[in-house]
Amino acid sequence: MAFRSKEDQETLEHIHVQARRTERQIEDQFKKLHQFLEEEEEARKAALREEENQKCLMVKGKMEALGGEIEALSDTVREPEDEPSALIDEAEHVGNLAFRICSKMKDLVSYTPLVLDPNTVNPNLVLSEDLTSVEQGSRELTLPDNTERFDEHWSIAGSEGLVSGTHSWDVDVGDSTDWKMGVTPESVARKKRQQVKIWRLGLYCNKLFAASPTGQDELAPLVTPRRIRMVLDQTRGTLSFSNLDTEEHIYTFTHDFTGRVLPKFCSVLKLKILTQSVYVTTGELRGPEAPEPRGPGTPTGP
Repeated sequence: MAFRSKEDQETLEHIHVQARRTERQIEDQFKKLHQFLEEEEEARKAALREEENQKCLMVKGKMEALGGEIEALSDTVREPEDEPSALIDEAEHVGNLAFRICSKMKDLVSYTPLVLDPNTVNPNLVLSEDLTSVEQGSRELTLPDNTERFDEHWSIAGSEGLVSGTHSWDVDVGDSTDWKMGVTPESVARKKRQQVKIWRLGLYCNKLFAASPTGQDELAPLVTPRRIRMVLDQTRGTLSFSNLDTEEHIYTFTHDFTGRVLPKFCSVLKLKILTQSVYVTTGELRGPEAPEPRGPGTPTGP
């Protein structure tokens, strides 16, 4: 009972640490947004004041030029002059203002289609503050042994279970020679290395392989991939991998991925989920569409 109480106490302390860390990250994100909006507001106001001054000077200049003319001549019909409007262009300053600010904000923000879950990370890994990359730490961290956490060395899962549709994410493994990535049922056992239900691509001892509960295939790609695109299509029942840099198809699993599944990753060196470009349109806020899988079943290679 005392041992259990000690574990509970450590869990409580970890919860407080998580809360303070998350609160600080939220504050940092909003500070950046507030600063951007304040600077943008000042820039818009400055542009308005500049136009106000220019228009006032223009009108005053015309008034002075006409001051010495005879009243009759001022009423004479003249050819229309091609000159700028004397009034403030309100539409230029406030028309679709929120949309235009949002369009500029896309350079400030980034979108990651998959966020890693700190509650699943193995204590041998260090997770980045933005929850997009992991790498082996210099020492094993002291973390609660909660049910979500993987015992398997250097393992971590995505934060959201997937149940339907098509999902795509890009992973940068860089120079790592020991990594794995794939999907596993959310209900899979996470302790004592019992994770047998997993469909994954991996590299070990400079050999690329594709493994599933039914077996393992050694692959012979033209180039060992450094950046990999994963596409899970739960409607068609496929999980595809391709080389993001060369567009070479690497492997496609075919399986009825019923129930909720989690993306799962394992790496000794740094592994990073890549951000995607954000486009602001009149219809929606979107990232690039996932590519179609390039056919079921077999690896490429000689």
